[in-house]
Amino acid sequence: MPWFPNQDFNPEALKLPDYLADTKATRKALAAYYTSIGAADHMLGEVMQAIDKAGQKNNTVMMAIADQGAQFPSAKWTVYDQGLRIPMIIRWPGKVPAGATSDALVSLVDLTPTLVDLGGGQPIKGLDGASFKNVLLKKTDVHHDFIFAETSVEPHFWYNYTPSRTVITREGLHYIKNYHPGLRFITHIDKVEQNEFYFDSWTAAATTDPKAKFLLDRYSYRAPDELYDINTDRNEFNNLVTNPAYHRKVSDLKKLLDQELARQGETAQMIREGNLPVFFDKSYTVRPNGSASDLSFNRKLWNPDVLYITAYLDNIAQGGVVCEYFNNFKLFAHNSKIGIKLPGGTEITSETLPLQQGQLLLRLSAAGELEVRFNQALVLTKKLEKDFTKINGGYVTWGMIQGRELKGNLQPYAGKITDLRFTMNELSREP
Repeated sequence: MPWFPNQDFNPEALKLPDYLADTKATRKALAAYYTSIGAADHMLGEVMQAIDKAGQKNNTVMMAIADQGAQFPSAKWTVYDQGLRIPMIIRWPGKVPAGATSDALVSLVDLTPTLVDLGGGQPIKGLDGASFKNVLLKKTDVHHDFIFAETSVEPHFWYNYTPSRTVITREGLHYIKNYHPGLRFITHIDKVEQNEFYFDSWTAAATTDPKAKFLLDRYSYRAPDELYDINTDRNEFNNLVTNPAYHRKVSDLKKLLDQELARQGETAQMIREGNLPVFFDKSYTVRPNGSASDLSFNRKLWNPDVLYITAYLDNIAQGGVVCEYFNNFKLFAHNSKIGIKLPGGTEITSETLPLQQGQLLLRLSAAGELEVRFNQALVLTKKLEKDFTKINGGYVTWGMIQGRELKGNLQPYAGKITDLRFTMNELSREP
């Protein structure tokens, strides 16, 4: 997200946080960030004034929070302290004194239970969080003994899926599990948008400045496991995971994290794989009953002139949606017919087919020539009016529609789809 141009700060006079490399470009970016905070504060003030003028000040609890840390290296998109520790400012006239603070350990999953509690509702079973109303009322200064957090960075992007899961304790220990320690960590900061264009200055500074090199390496590469004591090391520069004095703590926190992941139904394999497509030479697949975003593809490489979709389908009498191909079309097999649905609602379907299972082969050219075969027999042909082979936003799916559960032709597939594969240009199996 672009920041406001700096209008309020002298970049050279700023005190930089220790986790940022001290370069001229970084100072310029930090000044713009601080200016943006000031602009957000002004907007919040306008909202508060509107509430006050409406006579609702004493009848309103206001919460101002952020969703993650600042958009700087080792902060936003990470589970380091700088990425997870966010502002939470609350105004509750007559209940929360101005200037009051709390060190209670809370998480954003606590927001919904707290809002329900503040509104006089009954606790809702099954929510992960817990109300911190009593913390606000100073009835307690303890909330959680530990909280969990995660990042998948930008999980749809094909170039930077480097997930982490973490647990933080009330005592100040912070354990991090990194699932792709062999991959370089990349985000918008250094690869895409380069907001304020400061990251190149880190790369240049790292060639001569040891601290800049340390900070750059810390951002770019992660160990499989990390442990920090944020009471004495708020910057999280000293990884204690190999320190013998902390081996028991590491073991205990690993178990605690594993228990929570198991409760959430998340396995290490699921985390490592994410929602990315599985690529082969000139083809790919997605996971059964799963999907992949258009952002998961390098469009320079996936740019078919001819698209093939192949699979083995069972129970096409009931069936449903076989796949959604970005925002171009939906392929279905239902009521013993095979067809596609185009944007705008146009459906093109085969005649009723005698067999309920078999091999599916769809061939679609950039010129719009559509052929569908089932058990090697040609069952559908059509000349479409435009190119539907290219990536066009949205998702590619297996047996479902992303984010919706429809009925009829596009219902979740009631049967089995095997070996769904999307292939570019030719169905060759030659090495």
